[in-house]
Amino acid sequence: MDSQTNPDEAFVVSYHDQPTAFIQEDGFILYPADRPKELAFRVAPIVSQVWEMERAYQEAPPMNVHSVSEYRKLLEYNRHVLAARYDGEGEFRFVTWEINAERTGLALGHYFYQNEYGKAKEDFLSRSGLAEKTTFIGPHELSVIRAALLYRGAQDRDMGVEEREDIDRLLHQIDARLLPIDELLLEAEKEADRER
Repeated sequence: MDSQTNPDEAFVVSYHDQPTAFIQEDGFILYPADRPKELAFRVAPIVSQVWEMERAYQEAPPMNVHSVSEYRKLLEYNRHVLAARYDGEGEFRFVTWEINAERTGLALGHYFYQNEYGKAKEDFLSRSGLAEKTTFIGPHELSVIRAALLYRGAQDRDMGVEEREDIDRLLHQIDARLLPIDELLLEAEKEADRER
């Protein structure tokens, strides 16, 4: 997939020189009706992750450890930190570290390249003790399923009432499943704010 900025539409995502999605400045995504739905299903999770990564990075303070000052601290909990560094050309590098007791050094880094934000968050949740690694379907997979259900509900005009209710029920279940992870991350953010 290729992407380009278009003055009439905020951002155009194309595949083989054909528009696949139009991403507006507010993040709303429009899909051409004549394009394959499989391609459209891949756009929403990517857009969501990019916006989340960018927001987290922009709002994060720099690391307090001189040797890694080019990183920003996204989250900290239980002597573990999730940090990010922008490497240019749309690429973020993420890392989870353990912080020493004096808070002067870091050790045991797990590095995630090429925007592997989802993997870095899961690693942070596991290492910090915020969550155990027992999820059968991870947050990224649930986000993909959620985007596909939303797309189908918005695009399929022939869908019956019963099927729409089934989709709504599944969306609520997915939201409930994703919410605890978001709450755990929010708890880590609050603790980081208290320490500042």
